[in-house]
Amino acid sequence: MILISCRKINNSGTASHGVFLHFIDSAGRDLFTIDSSGRNGYYFDSIYLYDITQGKTVLNACYEDGTKNYLFQALDELRTQFCPNLHILNRYSSTLVQLKRGQSDTLICHINTDQMGSGTNYDSVWYNRTLLKYDGKGNLEVTR
Repeated sequence: MILISCRKINNSGTASHGVFLHFIDSAGRDLFTIDSSGRNGYYFDSIYLYDITQGKTVLNACYEDGTKNYLFQALDELRTQFCPNLHILNRYSSTLVQLKRGQSDTLICHINTDQMGSGTNYDSVWYNRTLLKYDGKGNLEVTR
C-alpha cells in the first residue's frame, strides 16, 4: 500500500487520524525504544492522555480493543499517534500529555472548520506553546 500526503502551508494533518508526534532527545535520538527498555525513563505504558479543553477527563480511546488512546509506529523512526481530541471549543482542543510520572505537557490543536469531520484538518499544532512544524519524514517533532 502506498500512502501519499498532500500538505499545504499551515496544514498539520487530517484531524480524524489524530496527531503524529516523533519524540526525540536533544541529540536527535528516539525518546522511546521499540524494545520498551525505557531509555531515559520513557516507557510505552507510561503515557496518559487527558482532554483538558474544559475540565479534565481521560482522552477517549480509538485504537486496538477500545482501551488505547495512543499507539506507536516503527518506521525509520518510532513515532506516536494520539487519538483525536473530539472536544472542540472555538476550533481548539487541549490535551494534557503525561509521558512519564511527574512530567506533564500540553498539546493544543486548531482545526480548519467549526466541526470535526472526515475532511477536517489541523491547521496548527502546539506542544508546550511551541508551534510544531513537520520534519522531513511527515512527523511533528518534539524535543524533550
